[in-house]
Amino acid sequence: TGFLFVHATGFCKEVWGPVMDGLDGRLAEAGMSGAYVAIDVAGHGDTQPPPASPRWDEFGVDDVCAGVEALDRSMPATGPRRLVGVGHSMGATLLCLAELQRPG
Repeated sequence: TGFLFVHATGFCKEVWGPVMDGLDGRLAEAGMSGAYVAIDVAGHGDTQPPPASPRWDEFGVDDVCAGVEALDRSMPATGPRRLVGVGHSMGATLLCLAELQRPG
């Protein structure tokens, strides 16, 4: 299973570090493993500022899709593949918008 973590407004990808560490331990206890990717949305962390007047239907969707692609590359090529989006506030909204605009 792959997990994509997307932060809230005013945060950066590092906020998810403790969550990913805890999840890794829980999965290991269950005899499972996971792949994790946390992304910075435009204007957060080490990224460039977003467009002057971003719209929800444009802002961050490319960032989320790039995160999905990075996560997909980090997962084993064989076996069942399941991707899970985990978002807080803006991050959850962007995950939903990305799925609506680019299903799958």
